[in-house]
Amino acid sequence: MVQAKKSNRSSMRGTQTYGYGSKKKQRGKGNHGGSGDSGQGKRSAAKKPSYQAKGYLGKQGFVNQKPISINVVNLKLIEDNFDNLLNKEFIIEKDGFFEINLTNMGFDKLLGNCETTRKYKITVKFTSKKSKERIESVGGQIIN
Repeated sequence: MVQAKKSNRSSMRGTQTYGYGSKKKQRGKGNHGGSGDSGQGKRSAAKKPSYQAKGYLGKQGFVNQKPISINVVNLKLIEDNFDNLLNKEFIIEKDGFFEINLTNMGFDKLLGNCETTRKYKITVKFTSKKSKERIESVGGQIIN
């Protein structure tokens, strides 16, 4: 009968270092200069140019500390789902206009990638020039 291999951990029980040599070596990422390619600056001068060419050393670019995310919606999406939005009362018909409050729906900007035939009165923070032109050409309004 084949005997199961004994695990390395159990075979090292009783030893102080479990096969790692000095106790100091068996630590976290600090033992090898960090994770990944960090710690490459501590190389000899002959090896540094190859690392610098790959862009490993130093910082590149910048990170925006206050990123702004804008949720956009296309006019085509409103046109295609008009009946559904009307049934769910996201669109309300009032005074010959179809009123939509995109801000309450969670959208920040309206983009215009389709022609419209209906008069809309849309409340939204931002609009593209094209969407504004297309809505106003039919007689609609955009409220910022």
